[in-house]
Amino acid sequence: MDFSRRTNWDRRLNRLAAQVEALEARGRELIDLTSTNPTQCGFDYPPELAAIFGCAEVKTYRPDPKGLSAARQALAECRLSEGIQVDAENILLCSGTSEAYGYLLKLLCDTGDNVLVPRPSYPLLDYLARLESVELKAYPLHFAGEWAIDFAALSEALDQRTRAVIAINPGNPTGAFLKQAELDSLAALCAERRCALVADEVFSDYGFDGASDRVPTVLGRDSPALTFALGGLSKKGLPQAKVAWLCAAGPPKLRDEAMARLELIADTYLAGSTIAQSALPRLLELAPAIQQQIRARIIANRNALLGRRPRRAVWDVLPAEGGWSAIIRLHAHADEERICLEMLERGLKVQPGYFFDFPKGKFLVLSLIVPPSAMLRGLEILAGALL
Repeated sequence: MDFSRRTNWDRRLNRLAAQVEALEARGRELIDLTSTNPTQCGFDYPPELAAIFGCAEVKTYRPDPKGLSAARQALAECRLSEGIQVDAENILLCSGTSEAYGYLLKLLCDTGDNVLVPRPSYPLLDYLARLESVELKAYPLHFAGEWAIDFAALSEALDQRTRAVIAINPGNPTGAFLKQAELDSLAALCAERRCALVADEVFSDYGFDGASDRVPTVLGRDSPALTFALGGLSKKGLPQAKVAWLCAAGPPKLRDEAMARLELIADTYLAGSTIAQSALPRLLELAPAIQQQIRARIIANRNALLGRRPRRAVWDVLPAEGGWSAIIRLHAHADEERICLEMLERGLKVQPGYFFDFPKGKFLVLSLIVPPSAMLRGLEILAGALL
């Protein structure tokens, strides 16, 4: 029988994945500087975490397509405490940001439409877009001491079938926040070209550079474009809780119509867990204690990376304003895949830049939330391999 062409993916392992599989099959232990799962990185979780789910509503099921009202209100108040005005009626809860993206692609796109995504960035949308028969088009971020949107290239990429521009704030793996001038230009361009602005803000709690013009969220401003901000518990250190959200903003008439349609889409799936949603208000109270540990780990590991770079090294660490990753820029003639394979032979797992669609240059990407002992052992191998 024939299967859908949407699922006709190339499932063959790339060279790095095949080498990892082969090494692990031989019992080789690898130092993993790619892990982004906080539950596997040695953080201390509050003992009352399990009790929260035990106290959550388990006997009653009153499905609300937008998510439990008390949970949405708690999230709105959490945003309000940061000085951001959010109405609980403009929030929709999901099981994860992937589901949120899926809902938005259903809302905004017909078959053959396209959405624009930044390059470089984490390749989350490739599969999601294909499942919705939507095309992805890239717009470049350029680096000149800091990352910024190439607006000339972005404008050129927009066409009559573009339905949304996606911004990652801060970028993954670049760690660059949108600046106010960028957001103003982006929103104006989206409004002019009649497409939505979607901001993935899952890493927005992890800024460690105090630039005054950076934008922690696209919410709380009168945007001329229909705007959506995505967030979730996963990057607050609680991926196992499986609660995420999208918040709508922009011109009231457009926003309200979007929310009405999203409610019907969500009502078709009713995918969110009532137990997790019921626990959300208390989880939001516990999350800062976990986030503080993660933030401290990120800063300490980044400082360790910077401190281990030899003075005459042929590689450098690109500046960042936040996020969970560090980018190493290699010398011009380096072969990033060959270096990654060589490091695997030495017992170290890192990611090459092409995994994140870097358009040119030679890069490695490291996770900064890994345990400090793993980072230090990994950096010894890294420094030796990059001499």
